[in-house]
Amino acid sequence: MTARSQHAGTSQSETALVDRFDRHVTYLRISVTDRCDLRCVYCMATDTTFIPRAQLLSLEEIVEIGSAFVELGVEKIRITGGEPLHRRDILKVFRELGALERLRELTLTTNGTQLDRHAQALRDAGVRRINVSLDTLREDRYRELTRTGRIERVMKGLEAAQAAGFERIKLNAVVLKNRNDDEVRDLTAFAIERGFDISFIEEMPLGEMPDLDRAEAFYSSDQILADLAEDYRLVPTTESTGGPSRYYRIPGVESRIGFISPHTHNFCEHCNRVAGGAGKPRRPRGAAQGDHPVHADQAEGPRLRSAGPTGHFPADEPHRGLTVSEAGTAAERYRPVMSDAGLRPAHEVVAIDEYGEPRSGFVAGERALTLFLDDREIVTLMTLGTHPEMLTLGYLLNQRLVPCLESVDSVLVDWEKEQVRVETFERISDLDEKLRHRTVTTGCGQGTVFGRMGDQIEKIRLPRRPIAQSQIYALLSQISDHNEVYQRAGGVHGCALCAFDNGEPVLHLFVEDVGRHNAADAISGFMWLNAVEGADKWFYTTGRLTSEMVIKVAQMGVPVLLSRSGVTHRGLELARKIGVCLVARAKGQHFLVYNGAEQITFDAVPPAVAGRPQSAGRRAR
Repeated sequence: MTARSQHAGTSQSETALVDRFDRHVTYLRISVTDRCDLRCVYCMATDTTFIPRAQLLSLEEIVEIGSAFVELGVEKIRITGGEPLHRRDILKVFRELGALERLRELTLTTNGTQLDRHAQALRDAGVRRINVSLDTLREDRYRELTRTGRIERVMKGLEAAQAAGFERIKLNAVVLKNRNDDEVRDLTAFAIERGFDISFIEEMPLGEMPDLDRAEAFYSSDQILADLAEDYRLVPTTESTGGPSRYYRIPGVESRIGFISPHTHNFCEHCNRVAGGAGKPRRPRGAAQGDHPVHADQAEGPRLRSAGPTGHFPADEPHRGLTVSEAGTAAERYRPVMSDAGLRPAHEVVAIDEYGEPRSGFVAGERALTLFLDDREIVTLMTLGTHPEMLTLGYLLNQRLVPCLESVDSVLVDWEKEQVRVETFERISDLDEKLRHRTVTTGCGQGTVFGRMGDQIEKIRLPRRPIAQSQIYALLSQISDHNEVYQRAGGVHGCALCAFDNGEPVLHLFVEDVGRHNAADAISGFMWLNAVEGADKWFYTTGRLTSEMVIKVAQMGVPVLLSRSGVTHRGLELARKIGVCLVARAKGQHFLVYNGAEQITFDAVPPAVAGRPQSAGRRAR
């Protein structure tokens, strides 16, 4: 590909990109990451190997490449992935590219799972049109096709996109025979009802997939067109958005119906695009791997750099993560690429009662989840499975196996394999040393702590907060209304992150799991993801207050630990050293303060001891 000089007044730029087939390149697609939170059966295997962090283009390089192409006459840029909205600080790229005067259109292709968080910011940055992948309207089928996804997140994203005011929203649906070909009419009706465009895509010839026979799954655009013709009168048009879709109109309907047909209606001869991979040399779409990277000769125009990763952090310099103060709101805080693979907590069963009669009821779910950190098997957790991603992050934090949230690249749960795989940007250098030393604990649901339990924990000093006796009662009363799984099925423990607002108890998060440490780790993961400070919070658990539980709460920065069960001696000793207020045997309106009694104002004598002298009441406690 070369850069040709243009006559004055014939182009926005003095230089145009023209390939050897005399096609003028005006459209650039940039993949900003190869990572994705979904594992669609036609696109990505569950054990995909991603481009190493050090080989990814930086955000600054992406902007520089986009700007250089615009100078060479590119008028439209589409940002793609992987899932582009999972790239850290990606909005910076949209803002800077959207500000380029010569760029006519900036667009996005997304799977929609993060769109509800970013839709308005994308529109404000200058994105006019978006494409959202949606292959089915059925929740069960969406989970089957994506392996990890939840369709309600995409629906929320579409609602947010409509509210943000994008000029056009288009759905992209890959159609697979005997998988979702029976939904083409429903998808079309869904798009028409909401004013969306929709493009049906023939399954791409992208190599072998373990869960898909591409030949058997192939469903042609002509077959889709025939299916739709039974319900709609489709009129071909010459409209184009610069991409490969062939559009049809339905008289009286605003939506456009498109077909992308790489098999049956090859569009290569009309292609006006180049595609940039997240870490690969620029090359024309469809070009052979050996073709030269796209560049313009210095004599003819500005030279485009190939994809060599320059400007990254030196290998011997740690990547600087966000601090809590820099992170801002939860919506702005960095989040790793994550699946959304929560399971239902209870299952209906039939048991025989003491009279020999069948009785329906519920049992708690229990699944094995083996955690891999950078391909190293760490531990298998037995869990309810309702919050597997938060559980994983909280476990890694509380075990100190990763240094910070910003060091984590992705957290992907695959229940078919009963695995969660965590990738970090840089391998954990002291992981082997941490894993060599293990302590078998009195914990429920885990029972192993890596490294030496007391390392650095005793250096923590938590703030002492005033506590009213009436607050304890109010909190216990509210928590009793939230243990839904326990009430339905039993067999679980619960933990809660609590606070008080104008004297009223507030439950930020209540988690139940087969072990209380799993529930505690899930809450820790929630705090980590959302930059929640612990200094003004309380932590509640149904289980006993062991040293391991005290350690976890201390690492969350929470100074008050409340339990309906008892306290172990080691847990009490540790709480006294680091300043955790321990309130245990807390059932209804009775409790025992094991540490931090000086922080408590006894302002509400329990009914059971009403009428006694206050000193006697205190002795009873």
